[in-house]
Amino acid sequence: MQQNGRSMVEMLGVLAVIGILSVGALAGFNKAMTKHKLNQHLDGMNKILLSSYEISQKLPTDTGWTLYSDFLKNTNSIPDGFKYVSKQKILDNFQNQFYFYRTAVNTWGIFYYMNADEASALICSNLMLLAKENSHALYTVSRSTQNTQDDDYRISHKFYGHHYCKEGVSCLDDLTVAQIVDYCNYKIREEKTYNFWIEWK
Repeated sequence: MQQNGRSMVEMLGVLAVIGILSVGALAGFNKAMTKHKLNQHLDGMNKILLSSYEISQKLPTDTGWTLYSDFLKNTNSIPDGFKYVSKQKILDNFQNQFYFYRTAVNTWGIFYYMNADEASALICSNLMLLAKENSHALYTVSRSTQNTQDDDYRISHKFYGHHYCKEGVSCLDDLTVAQIVDYCNYKIREEKTYNFWIEWK
């Protein structure tokens, strides 16, 4: 007698194959979305850096630490996917926050708070690549750790821009992609947050 239909074993096999394909498709989709967000992040931070630099060339120099993030808002320099919250808080598309400042010694910069998550190393690489591309305009780029107990910042390493690069210091111009990846693949510690300082004079 001829039987029609599929056995339970065959159906389970089909479902297992579909499940494996679905997991693979979802992983591929998530990877593509992360890459898209990283590209948006790089473009957005590049716009922020260039706009901040242009604004700094037009502002008067006075004494004291000053925040200028509102100038980015007022000149429509906040990229799509980024959100202005206050002078001390602009959110990027990964919900990391940063602000645009000037120090008492007339050094300008972007201070960037790094959230500790799976995208941290990739975002770090974005910031380092951005700094390398704009080395001619920058003074230094550094990463710092902030101890949550004493709120003290500790600079881990400094890289100097093109015009400030000399013997005995690390230069942005000399950075390779492999060195950037190595620099950014740090281990996130629970008691600390990581920050970036991108500065120019």
